[in-house]
Amino acid sequence: EGEFQSLADLCDRVAYPKDSRSDSRTVNRRALEALIQCGALDSFNANRNQLMHDLEVVLDWAQSRAKDREIGQGNLFDMMDGNGSGGGSTSGFESAPAAPPVEDFPPQEKLKLEKDLLGFYISDHPLKSVQKASKILAPVNLNELEEQSDKSTLSAIVMLTAVKPVTTKKGDRMAIVTMEDLTGSVEGVIFPKTFARIEEHIQLDARLMIWGKLDRSRDEQSPQIILDDAEPVETVQMVMVELEHQVAADIAHQHRLKTILLDHRDEDGPGKIPVVALITAHHQRQFVRLGSQFRVMDVQAAVNALNAQGFVARAAALCPANAS
Repeated sequence: EGEFQSLADLCDRVAYPKDSRSDSRTVNRRALEALIQCGALDSFNANRNQLMHDLEVVLDWAQSRAKDREIGQGNLFDMMDGNGSGGGSTSGFESAPAAPPVEDFPPQEKLKLEKDLLGFYISDHPLKSVQKASKILAPVNLNELEEQSDKSTLSAIVMLTAVKPVTTKKGDRMAIVTMEDLTGSVEGVIFPKTFARIEEHIQLDARLMIWGKLDRSRDEQSPQIILDDAEPVETVQMVMVELEHQVAADIAHQHRLKTILLDHRDEDGPGKIPVVALITAHHQRQFVRLGSQFRVMDVQAAVNALNAQGFVARAAALCPANAS
């Protein structure tokens, strides 16, 4: 009978088909919900949450039409379609009920439903919304780890695709995880002391910024990352310092900037909050991530200190609210 034109058309033809020989069990409510949630019905309406709500009332409507057909009552549109007059292409589907308007699922929920149903993402990838920022804060992609030296420190923006809890012989809890970005995947190890501190973040499908060391002791060709810390991308912040190119090139200003940032490190070494310089020259702007030795412990304290010394600084989020 041609392409499906709407959710009502689909439900009328496959959930309660006119042909009694059809096996409607293959397209029950759960199957229709799965089609909506994985994006197969986006051509009807890209708002999948709206389709889910519409499905409730449309199925009842389609069932009522099927009962009418069983007792020979069919509606006017059915009869017009049956004898070929009046065009009949809509068959009354435009009169099908619809649920009150609702907002669509959040982007991450839509992707999670796709992954749960299909085993992979269809419409997008959860890390694409932070791809630009990740190139600044974590410039090394996972497919480039072979180029990094053993025990080198690194940061990366990843998603956890597998989490395996482990209990040591001493009874301590740790975890083995699989992490991926848009270029590849790598195994990560979280030892007990670190796991106790970041356990709440170690969840399947979590988007994290991780800090750790590259470890080749197990396999030279397939290194793993020993995690030292992790934070959800939604809460990651950075210190942004705006510099005119003349200021950035001035040794005295460089020394002042360096002194302030080093004063805001942890006593045991660099913090985990990155500092990014926004350098302006001839109406062009360039982001430059400062080295890991300049990472600070407290965003606001570092920003206040920089502003007090005449620099223009502010706190910035890795993942803006509208990119979640």
